[in-house]
Amino acid sequence: MRISCDPHFEGPGCNYCSDYYYTSTCSKYCNPVEGIHTCSEEGAKLCNEHYYPDGVCNKECIPDENKYTCKDDGSIACFYNWVGDECNTCAAGYYGADCGTPCFP
Repeated sequence: MRISCDPHFEGPGCNYCSDYYYTSTCSKYCNPVEGIHTCSEEGAKLCNEHYYPDGVCNKECIPDENKYTCKDDGSIACFYNWVGDECNTCAAGYYGADCGTPCFP
């Protein structure tokens, strides 16, 4: 006689969660995506490096050590001498290829 398991349970005694289901009630779904996120034992998304925000992992941000860093939400934060949506313009008072030369009146 074959036992019919509740949804998201499997195994001979229906005591294991099906693939990608977590927690004691097998109610938390998390499917790891190679290179983007893994899943905790509780089924929470754990973002890999450069993916944001925590638990969602749907935005990639790779910091540019010369222009910007990444915020927790995956947006960029320009360094003091850069401005613009992509930090590609010198801030007021700075010039040069690397916007590293100050020029203040």
